[in-house]
Amino acid sequence: MDLKRKVKRSENIRGSSSVTDYSESGSIILRVQHAQSLLTALENMRRRDELCDVELIVAGKEIKAHRVVLAAVSPYFNAMFTSDVVESKQKVVHLNDLDPLAVHMAVEFAYVARVNLTVDNVQSLLTVATLLQMDTLVEKCCYFLENELHPSNCLGIRRFAKNHGCFVLSKTANEYAMRNFNHTTQMEEFFQCPLEEVLELLSEDSLHVRHEEEVYEAALRWMNFKKHERLKVVPQIAEIIRFPLMAWEFLVTKVLDDGFITGQGDNCHLFEEARMYHLCPQLRSDMKHRSRFRPRKLYGQAECIYVMGGEVNPEQYDPCSDKWTPAASMIEHRSSVGVGVLDGLLYAVGGYNGQVTINTVERYNPRTEEWNMVAEMNTARSMLGVASLNGQLYAVGGYDGVTDLSSVECYNNQTNQWQLMSSMKTPRSMAGVTVLNDVLFAVGGCNHQSLESVEIYKPETDTWMIVAPMKEPRSGVGIAVIDGLLYVFGGYNGTDYLNSVEVFHPQKKRWTSATSMKTNRRRFGCCS
Repeated sequence: MDLKRKVKRSENIRGSSSVTDYSESGSIILRVQHAQSLLTALENMRRRDELCDVELIVAGKEIKAHRVVLAAVSPYFNAMFTSDVVESKQKVVHLNDLDPLAVHMAVEFAYVARVNLTVDNVQSLLTVATLLQMDTLVEKCCYFLENELHPSNCLGIRRFAKNHGCFVLSKTANEYAMRNFNHTTQMEEFFQCPLEEVLELLSEDSLHVRHEEEVYEAALRWMNFKKHERLKVVPQIAEIIRFPLMAWEFLVTKVLDDGFITGQGDNCHLFEEARMYHLCPQLRSDMKHRSRFRPRKLYGQAECIYVMGGEVNPEQYDPCSDKWTPAASMIEHRSSVGVGVLDGLLYAVGGYNGQVTINTVERYNPRTEEWNMVAEMNTARSMLGVASLNGQLYAVGGYDGVTDLSSVECYNNQTNQWQLMSSMKTPRSMAGVTVLNDVLFAVGGCNHQSLESVEIYKPETDTWMIVAPMKEPRSGVGIAVIDGLLYVFGGYNGTDYLNSVEVFHPQKKRWTSATSMKTNRRRFGCCS
C-alpha cells in the first residue's frame, strides 16, 4: 500500500492546508504549523480558564496561566515550580512591585510569541522580562529601545539598561551618546544627570568632538543648570577636562573669564599645566602619556580627510557617510603646497600660485570651516616638506623658483611667528618629511638630481645629522610611520618611477627592503 500517495490524496481532499504545510520523509509526516497551532490552542484555553493551574497576583490583578507553559519559557518560573519553595505547591503566586499590564503581556508572549511594544510599555515590560529571565522578550525590548535612541533619551536608556543588566543595550546607548555628544549635552536629560554619569561620559576617549572646547562647554552647561548646588563638584569635573588640548586663546579669554579654574583654588594647577603645555612645547613628549594630554579619538572615525592644492578647490571626505563634499576654498590658489596639522588646525604652507613661488601660509579651522592667513614664512617655497613636532610646525627645504633649498623654518602658533632654524646639510625639494621618536626626518628628495641621503633634526639641540642612506636615490616619495618603523614608498630615481619600498629601523639605524608596490608612483599621498 502506498501510504505516501494516500496522504497526498487526503491533503487535496481537506483543502484546508497548503502543500507547504506538511513535510514528508519516509513514514514520518510533520505538520510544520503544529507548534503554532498548539500554542494558539493553549492561549485559547488560558483565556477560557481551562486547565489553568496557577494564578499570578500582581498589584491586586489576577492573571491565570498553565505552570508548564510558564516554566518552559521562564527559568525564573521553572525554578519556582520545580523546587521545594513554598510557591511550587501553591496555586496563587504573588509578584510584587511589578506593572500588572507588563506581567500580563509577558504571560501572553509566553503563549503566542507576539507582543505589541510601544514607548509607553517597553520599559515596564523589559523590567518584567529581565526578572523572569525571558531572554527572547528581553532581546525584543532591547531592539525596540535601540531604534528609539535619540539625544533626548540616550543617557536615560543607558542608565536603565545598565540597571537591568542589559549590557549590550547599555553599550549601544553609550556609543550613541558619544556619537551625538553635542546634541545630547544640550538636552534636559543631560542637565539632570547625576555627577557620576557626567564624569563617565566626559571621561570617554571616543567622544565625537572636534575640539576639547566642546567638552568644556558641555560641562559648563551642566554646571550652570544647578549652579549653586554643583559648585562643590567643580574640582571633580575640572580634573577630567583636557585643558592643555584647548586653543591658548580659548583658555585665556574664555576659561579664565568663566572662573571655572581660577574660581576654585584646588584647580589652579590645571591652568598652570595647560600653560606649560602651550608655552614649553619641548616638554610635550614627557606629558603625552597622561590622560589629560591624550587627544580624543573621535568616536566612529568622525575625522574628515581634506584634499587641497592643485588646480581645483579643496574637498573633504567623511568616512561615516562615505561622501565627498566641497570644503571651504583657500584664500590663495596654491599647488605643490606643504600641508600639516597643528593643534587640530590645518595649515597650507607656501606653494606655487600659478605665477610665482609664495611664502604665504593660511590656516583652516574645521570647526568654523574658515581659512585665515597667518604669518608669512621668511622664504618662499614650493615642493616643501611639512611636519609638526613638539607643538610647532616645521617647513623643510623645498624650491624657491630658482634653486632647491636647505633652509628650515619653525612656526609657533602662540606668537604667530616663523623662525629660521638650522639648515639641512643638503638642499632638498620633494623630500619625504615626517616625525619618528620625537625626531624630524628628511628623506631623499631632489638637489638637481634624486638623493638617497637622509638627515634627522633634533629640536632640543637645533642640529641636523646624517644617518644611513637609502638603498637607492628617490624624490617625490610617500612616507609613513608604522609600529615604530619608517616606511618610504616609490618615488623617482632620476631615470624611472619606482615601486620599491624601503624600511628604516631606528634601533639598528639601517634600511631594509620590503615588498614592492604593484604600481610605480611618484609625488603621491601616503598616511598611516
